[in-house]
Amino acid sequence: MIRAIPLELRQANEFVERLHRHHDPVHRDKFRVGAEIDGKLVGVVQVARPVSRMLDDGKTVEVVRLCTDGTKDVCSFLY
Repeated sequence: MIRAIPLELRQANEFVERLHRHHDPVHRDKFRVGAEIDGKLVGVVQVARPVSRMLDDGKTVEVVRLCTDGTKDVCSFLY
């Protein structure tokens, strides 16, 4: 069963760097959530303020990174 866990920014960035080297680390975000199965981290999502200033109204956030190791259903779980 997939379980949501809290992550520190460093942990999320390390996971993304390990699996998707073409993405730069996120320097700041609002929050991040990990997906864990049997104690193994299988995915992360990082959520931040919108990149577009037009959308940055103080209420809107956007997913800036979504990364998994390919485990089935983890993307949907994190979204």
